[in-house]
This record gives sequence, structure tokens and C-alpha cells, in this order.
Amino acid sequence: MLAGRMVFGHGAYEYAMEAGDSLLLDGEGPHGPLELLELPNRFLAISAKSAGRPKPQRPAGARPS
Repeated sequence: MLAGRMVFGHGAYEYAMEAGDSLLLDGEGPHGPLELLELPNRFLAISAKSAGRPKPQRPAGARPS
């Protein structure tokens, strides 16, 4: 959080956040600001993909099994 205060939700969890706080989470589930408590509200969101093995690609023209 850069400025302001908010409640951030991730799945069934809620996190009260204020300037200086940070949060690391799996972005696959539902997530985002639930309640803006103090304005102006500014935060930095960074998205990164796993460096693991890429998903296999189907050959062109292949049909799902």
C-alpha cells in the first residue's frame, strides 16, 4: 500500500491494509479491494507467472480427447 487504507479480500479471507503494508498471494482465486476506508487510496499490484515448465501444446489440428 502506498497511501490510504482498505480491506482487501482473497477468497474467504479479509486483510486490513494501510500505507506500508504488503501482501503476497496466489492470484488464481477471487481477490481485490472490498472496502476503501481512507482516500486517496493507492497501491501497486505486480503480476508474475511461474518460471516452471510450460504447458504442453496440442499439435495443430488435434482434437481434445
